Amino acid sequence: MEVEGIIISVVPYKETGVIGNLLTNQGLITFQAHGVMKINSSLSFVTQLYTKIQAELVQSSKSGHYILKNARCAQDVRHIYGNLEMMVTLGFFVELSRNILDGTNSVDVYILLNEAIDAIIKKKNLLTIRLAFVSQIIILSGLALEITECVRCHSKKEILALSFKDGGFICKNCYHAFEDNVVNTTYIKLTRFVFITPFKEVINKNLPTYESTKLFTNLCHFLFEQSGFLPQSYDLLLKIQK
Repeated sequence: MEVEGIIISVVPYKETGVIGNLLTNQGLITFQAHGVMKINSSLSFVTQLYTKIQAELVQSSKSGHYILKNARCAQDVRHIYGNLEMMVTLGFFVELSRNILDGTNSVDVYILLNEAIDAIIKKKNLLTIRLAFVSQIIILSGLALEITECVRCHSKKEILALSFKDGGFICKNCYHAFEDNVVNTTYIKLTRFVFITPFKEVINKNLPTYESTKLFTNLCHFLFEQSGFLPQSYDLLLKIQK
């Protein structure tokens, strides 16, 4: 079987092998790679974390496990290994991707992660990439906020607040002082922008830092609360982001 994918995890296996997880547009594929930790192995380079590869896999007749027979690097990411923020960001993305991955959305998840890695390699703004990625993960999770009108009365005028509890924008007439947080016009426009604009377009914009940071944090809390999943890398990411 020939397949393209991104290596999202690698763990040692026996003395010189590894067990890897390859995220593809068909879903997640676990494989064994024998001897790749040997100095003279031709596959050691292509089994590095976050590397995009074209892989040839064979299925063992005894165990049924996939074994990596051959591979070619499709995207080299080794130059980002020394950048802590980039690596933690990628780890965060992978955790979110794996948590929502199922048979129905594997293509969309793979495309999103692929675009995110490409943006990081091209040294786009990391905060913008994170904000765009989390917004897309929320959409793929079926949790998208109502950002075209008031979630309570459906009015499109005088949007004043954003209620994560109700799942969308709140207009002036529906605003409850003790329940809803008033947000500024920039924040409202930014929220609408990241949810209706394709990932590749968002990452090429110069977004306001203060509102982007606030929205990213709020969207993460919303996603974690709704999904019941808290990525291990999130706390470290917040420390680095400061």
